[in-house]
Amino acid sequence: MKLQIGTILVLLLCSCSEHNAPEHLTAAKISQIELGMSKNEVIEILNEPISKEGETFQFTEKHDYNYPMLWVHFDSLGVRAVYAKYYDYWDDKGIYCLDEKSKKHGRYGASEDALKEYFN
Repeated sequence: MKLQIGTILVLLLCSCSEHNAPEHLTAAKISQIELGMSKNEVIEILNEPISKEGETFQFTEKHDYNYPMLWVHFDSLGVRAVYAKYYDYWDDKGIYCLDEKSKKHGRYGASEDALKEYFN
């Protein structure tokens, strides 16, 4: 009985663990992405995306509870936006945004620090 309870507790703790971004996705590389870059230029910097849906590249995978996500959105001129979010249980927070609006007014929040925290 004690073994079963212990096993259940270990499984629960492991399922709630934090998932990090792949090692090749670093804050420094993400910060190199600029508006207007081509899809090939983005791939040269960040490697192949996990998925390509329409005009959006997704570079990270969803996990159970704690994980960062990174998307690069394109239009006919190239990169239109770069967006990173961190999912923390049932909440999420934007940690990085590069688009026309944020380019003019600076990247929002403490995004450079947050980006380094979740993409190291």
